[in-house]
Amino acid sequence: MSFKDAMARDIRTFVSRDEFGETHSFGGRALNMIVENDTETPSPLAYAEGISTYRKIVHVHTDELGYMPEEGMTAELDGTQHVITNVEDARGIIKITLEGNVR
Repeated sequence: MSFKDAMARDIRTFVSRDEFGETHSFGGRALNMIVENDTETPSPLAYAEGISTYRKIVHVHTDELGYMPEEGMTAELDGTQHVITNVEDARGIIKITLEGNVR
């Protein structure tokens, strides 16, 4: 087994439900992923009077999602609409930063 093969297997293990992954609704589909609050901004960002912006970071296996989202697209996560502000391909895991508004 090559190093790349071992890394690919490890990535699948990392996002599996037996380890860190959980099932979430993303774009109307149930996907196995890791969802975290933005660790750089633990509290909502000041946005406008009465409205705050928050961020979530989603980690999903490339094969699980099946496409590469683009910045500026809207995405539904667990029934709430978000705007995609950043997308990174980390060798098999797609890291998606989402922003949403709360009142």
